[in-house]
Amino acid sequence: MRPSKQIILLAFLLISVSRLFAQDNLRFSHNPFRDSILISFDIASATKVSIIAYNTLGQKVDSLYKDTFLQSGSYAFYFGAGLPNGIYLVSFKLNSTTKNYKIIKSNLLSKIDIDSTPLNLEFIFPNPCQGNLNIRFEHPLSKPVAIDIYDPSGRLVFTGNYWDSTIEINLFEFENGLYTLRIPDLGYSAQLVLMR
Repeated sequence: MRPSKQIILLAFLLISVSRLFAQDNLRFSHNPFRDSILISFDIASATKVSIIAYNTLGQKVDSLYKDTFLQSGSYAFYFGAGLPNGIYLVSFKLNSTTKNYKIIKSNLLSKIDIDSTPLNLEFIFPNPCQGNLNIRFEHPLSKPVAIDIYDPSGRLVFTGNYWDSTIEINLFEFENGLYTLRIPDLGYSAQLVLMR
């Protein structure tokens, strides 16, 4: 086989494989979500599909598709209306391949509204957090600031005093969930979502 034909064949195979893998993923708009989340996916050829959602206890909360034979095309639907805040696992089975995705429902702010933050607190990010939380103050601190984090039951799980105007807190040892971050010296409190 001539080199040019080999390159064309290789390019064709790479495109075919990339299309195959691109179509076996769910897309979420936006995660975390407040009321409901738009879930979409594409299918290249007719196939059997199952999409089932579970809560953190492993209980099935919804069967969006259950061994349903779908034609090729694009599909989209809304999920989550009426469910309580929390972390959910969405299991997506396409033929014999299964992928799992985490989504979070929270009616709490996912980012801090700058207008409602206390004087000198610039921002806290990222929220949701995967492990490293950053807190930045607009101006250098004149005295140490206490930062406390409480778990969903209200138990204090982290406390620290900081002088720096840029702070990084490692939260990798904590379980996924909703936490409360408090800066008592500023009278500030915000919800923090930890999700990996």
